[in-house]
Amino acid sequence: MAAKDLRSAQMGTIIGSFFKMLVPLIVILPGLLALGVLPFKLVPETHGEYAWSAYLQRSIALMLARYCGPGLLGLGVTALIAGFMSGMAGNVSAFATVWTYDIYKPLLRKQPATSTI
Repeated sequence: MAAKDLRSAQMGTIIGSFFKMLVPLIVILPGLLALGVLPFKLVPETHGEYAWSAYLQRSIALMLARYCGPGLLGLGVTALIAGFMSGMAGNVSAFATVWTYDIYKPLLRKQPATSTI
């Protein structure tokens, strides 16, 4: 709505979609690098689907420990912890909302209907 004409609005959407398409590359590329670079498997391949899940979860930490120096290792660990904390903050916020609106207000704090006449 703030574009000067239709072409500018269309190009803004296309440019924005280009950056949005980079997100899967950023997410998938470290896992592919771990498969090719790490010289050993963390778990045997006979354990099925859980084995690959555990391998991929540990691969980022192993690559950080193996290929980054002390400064970059600290930065990488800090980023991993920040991502975990962000996810937990979202869970706590969602739980607080569910508790307040679905449990506390209807069941524990019943208020009589007030008239606004």
